[in-house]
Amino acid sequence: MEIRELIDRTMLHEQHEVIRELKKHDSTIWQGLMNSESDTGVKEWWLVPPYFAGMLSIEEEIVLCKYDCCWWGRQVTGQPLTRDAVLRRLAKKMWVDYGEGK
Repeated sequence: MEIRELIDRTMLHEQHEVIRELKKHDSTIWQGLMNSESDTGVKEWWLVPPYFAGMLSIEEEIVLCKYDCCWWGRQVTGQPLTRDAVLRRLAKKMWVDYGEGK
């Protein structure tokens, strides 16, 4: 899968402000966190589909699932999503797994 196609399909919206507000009003917010005990190191929160949250979790990325939503805790900022190493790795994996690279 091409990186741009992966981003278009999975990176629904940047939601750092939403998570910041949820933290203020929900002391149990971190009960839905995977691969970390806190959001330390997270620079951006991105709303992602549940299937992609699972893929990110397998890659040991920080994922938060709560309120029937899933967010990826991106640990870098300042670079375009098309240059993100995690997304590039997943795009390549999806390319191979689904036979698109043949």
